[in-house]
Amino acid sequence: MNAETKKTVHGPGWFICWILILLAMFLTPFYFLQCKSAVSRVWHSPFGLWLPVLREIAGDVLKLLVMLKFGFYFKDQTERRASIRLRRRDALHITVLCCLLSAVLLPWYASVLAVVLIMFIYFWEIRDIRSSERSDAFETSYSAGL
Repeated sequence: MNAETKKTVHGPGWFICWILILLAMFLTPFYFLQCKSAVSRVWHSPFGLWLPVLREIAGDVLKLLVMLKFGFYFKDQTERRASIRLRRRDALHITVLCCLLSAVLLPWYASVLAVVLIMFIYFWEIRDIRSSERSDAFETSYSAGL
């Protein structure tokens, strides 16, 4: 990597990344205590009472994971956008996390709409990655022919 790609940009992405990471670190103990109290309320209950608690716990964990994933994504955004492999991996991770989060937090009808929207964004990003790969291959073959 040359010196230009190693520059860190101190823009809105840099500010947002640290806010998200610090927010996730600050909220982790509170989410843990909330999950512990929810489990202790239904500890000796039948399985039917566990389902809302498990959904609440999954929502709390997914919120933290989404905050951390987006925080670290914005932290190294210029490097991640430069690598095709990292772009594919990030697109898949973000899509899966957002689909799971919408499935846990939203009612089924809103969740279906959110998943369709998230999948549309994912396919749009994959299309952009493929066109970027094609243009890189074209530039490489053109420069090799000179």
